Amino acid sequence: MRRAFLAVALAVGRPAAADGGVPERVLPTAEPDAVYTAYADFARERGRSGAALVPVCRQLVEKLNLCFGYEVGGTRRLVTESELLAWDTTPAALEAVARRTTEGAAAAGIYQEMRVEGMAGRYWVGGNGDGRVAAALLHPEDLAAIAGAEPVVGVPERDTLLFWVPGDPDFDKVLAVGVRRLHDASEHPVSPLVYRWDGERWTVWGEAR
Repeated sequence: MRRAFLAVALAVGRPAAADGGVPERVLPTAEPDAVYTAYADFARERGRSGAALVPVCRQLVEKLNLCFGYEVGGTRRLVTESELLAWDTTPAALEAVARRTTEGAAAAGIYQEMRVEGMAGRYWVGGNGDGRVAAALLHPEDLAAIAGAEPVVGVPERDTLLFWVPGDPDFDKVLAVGVRRLHDASEHPVSPLVYRWDGERWTVWGEAR
């Protein structure tokens, strides 16, 4: 279920392309702030330099970054600025392709409804290694459709996302603590925070301490 970005191949490929040179299947991935330095160190150790050291990401909100991956020959690769140069494209065009690629991803049944024993509330959790759970960061309306109301969202580790509709203080606390514990125990943590979509952008909703 977990796949480290540090295991991603660095070679620049030219698969079938959509907009300009952008591959037809670009998937988003959620990453921590440390992605920039960690990936650069990994790439540098393998003789890379310049644009190949810089992953293409943007910070969505505190402690949560949106990056991109794609596959060539069954190998998943993290997009760097080197690929942008090779594909003659921009981060905005790349994100537009990722947005189209992941339309309807949440509705594809990747989230499982769960309950906490002894509590009435429900939450949903999804986890896989292909980036689809991070699609919710581009399509937050999909989560609201599943939950029946605007949910709050945790991304404690790469390729794991959970969400629930807040309102019950005890249930909210249990889930927020769960996000924190998953983050702290993960080999590939992303964020201990819980977020909410305000209609225009992701904002911090809370954090268990």
